[in-house]
Amino acid sequence: MTTASFVLEIDRTDPDYGRLVGFAARLKNLLDKPKIQADANLPDALDDFLGAIYALALAKSLGFSERPAGTRTERDKVQIRAEQVSNGRLRLDGKWMAGFHFNSGILRLSAVYHRVLRVITADHQKGHMVADLLPKLSYTWSRVNIAKVHVEVNKLKHDSGGLGKGRDAKFGQALGAVDELLKLVEACPTFR
Repeated sequence: MTTASFVLEIDRTDPDYGRLVGFAARLKNLLDKPKIQADANLPDALDDFLGAIYALALAKSLGFSERPAGTRTERDKVQIRAEQVSNGRLRLDGKWMAGFHFNSGILRLSAVYHRVLRVITADHQKGHMVADLLPKLSYTWSRVNIAKVHVEVNKLKHDSGGLGKGRDAKFGQALGAVDELLKLVEACPTFR
């Protein structure tokens, strides 16, 4: 097996990358807090949160663009990728990979949303969904973007066609969701 090690330098003056860099700095500040480090569950959720930030940065670096609603998946591209993998070749660029990283980012954001709500509300009961946890928050918090991303992920996970007919959640909404989740944890009295 051949491995490669490289670091992607991103343009921090770009508005989207600038936001992602700022989000990572805020996340690092949270990870440095002893109360967060001592929690049994939150550090692992924040690990996945960093993965979401990475995935969104990689999606942007590969030229992610919105696929308008009603636009079907290019099935021939999926067949080509499957053939490449079957021949032991992994392509790391292109629109398909950009979408792959975007999907990874929003899936992670949705999972982190649910897990962080469980931690903050101290409700670890199986079967309790986001809608069950939100009323238990002891402080107000804006969640317009993460709600949109969460709906999109549930469509991806549970609808027969997934996102085959296009996306509703946009890249900017994913960035907004990151900001909202950071604010959720930053505002939690338990972890100040």
